[in-house]
Amino acid sequence: MLLMDPATLQYGHAALGAKVRESQIAFRVNARDQHAIDAFIALPARKRKLVRDFIDTLSETEKKR
Repeated sequence: MLLMDPATLQYGHAALGAKVRESQIAFRVNARDQHAIDAFIALPARKRKLVRDFIDTLSETEKKR
């Protein structure tokens, strides 16, 4: 049995304190879309499902064009 951290075995001693950093991607939603998202989230589950189904239907229609 080895008494070593698996990361140390794989990457060496430098990996112990190293952290992976991901670049932050700026994602902005305009005010009208944010309002629609907020209204969607406020809906009861049954109505959210109807909206998702409607969006799926619209998306399928666009894909066929």
